[in-house]
Amino acid sequence: MKILSVLINSIFAAFSTYSRIPVPPARWDEESLRWQICSFPLVGAVIGLIWCAAGTALRACGAHPALSGAVLCALPLLLTGGIHMDGYLDTTDAVHSWKPKEERLRILDDPHIGAFAFISGAVYLLLYFGLCCQIADSAGGQAALFMMLSAFIRSRILSGLAAVFFPKSKKQGMLRSVSDASDRRAGAVLAGWLVILEAGTCAAAFFMRIPGILTLPAAACAAFFYYRHMADARFGGISGDLAGWFLQVSEIAQLAAAAVYCLLR
Repeated sequence: MKILSVLINSIFAAFSTYSRIPVPPARWDEESLRWQICSFPLVGAVIGLIWCAAGTALRACGAHPALSGAVLCALPLLLTGGIHMDGYLDTTDAVHSWKPKEERLRILDDPHIGAFAFISGAVYLLLYFGLCCQIADSAGGQAALFMMLSAFIRSRILSGLAAVFFPKSKKQGMLRSVSDASDRRAGAVLAGWLVILEAGTCAAAFFMRIPGILTLPAAACAAFFYYRHMADARFGGISGDLAGWFLQVSEIAQLAAAAVYCLLR
């Protein structure tokens, strides 16, 4: 019973931290924090289901592609409260400052938004909106919506694995706290999540005849390895802001793969 209580509490803690989806209050203790990162993919699963259901409903209603694109673009931000986009903006501001590493780390902690963050955020949302419109207006759009369900889960599994195993750039902060509380057992659970997800992806490709779904893991993998390289080269490791940057980049990379699938059908 104690194990079940810890697992349920860690799920509530993950939803409270990484989303605005209402859940019962979580108990914030070391044991729950240790397993919180393992529940992160469940947040992605719920967000993906809501995103997919909204896109399906809009298609069924015959909504204009622009309206569908706007709703699908806004939903992830509304459901997460913008926590990951905040990290994306801070990171792009720091990267494009071309300052020394210590100054880049300081920019990450600066609550003010810079010109590079504003430009990068605007470009990101325009691209995301356009890709969503492409999916909404395509004959293969329903399959692409289904494909993206895995993307929200995959990006969070990879983000969790990075939090457990990648070097950290800071000795304090939310990511450091989660990382210090977690251990290799949490990494093993996340790896298990990934194996199950990709097995399901392969099954969808071959049995449901959606071969394009295999391009999403490839896009996420490319983003993941670039994340490791960029974080080490520019910041000396990852941080909470960089984790947010990766999640946003991973999701739009997979969205682009889904949109290309629609174009080629």
